[in-house]
Amino acid sequence: MHLMAWAFISTHGAVLLAVHRDPNATIDDIADAAGISRRWAIKVVSDLLAAGFLERQRQGRGYRYVIAKDRPLHHPLISGSDVGRLLGLLEPDGGGDGAVGTRRASLRDLEEQIGDARDQLAVLERHRSRLETLLRRTITELRRAARNP
Repeated sequence: MHLMAWAFISTHGAVLLAVHRDPNATIDDIADAAGISRRWAIKVVSDLLAAGFLERQRQGRGYRYVIAKDRPLHHPLISGSDVGRLLGLLEPDGGGDGAVGTRRASLRDLEEQIGDARDQLAVLERHRSRLETLLRRTITELRRAARNP
């Protein structure tokens, strides 16, 4: 059996496709999806950021990568095409909706929302405790005032 030593999609293309399929992917997620090391994923993402194919946005403690889908492709054979069109063609159904990545991203968003809700609940619990203490003091003061007119 003969194994191929090359691929139709470059590493840069694989990284773009990984981000397209999971917009909330971490560097580790991108590396896993593209089949490369974390260090190489960081290098490729840096190249794509520098070339304007990706934009990095702060999200919590990490980053979210946004693809410049209207960015034209550089090669003369495909001039007139843009990144978004190419990525759409690389989807299994050719539609480019990124359903699997969207589900993974949605799950990550839900987990983040649950964490936020837990934080808010902890704040509310602290406020409830303070309000109960304040209410007890107020009732005690009202009872004293009622006894000593």
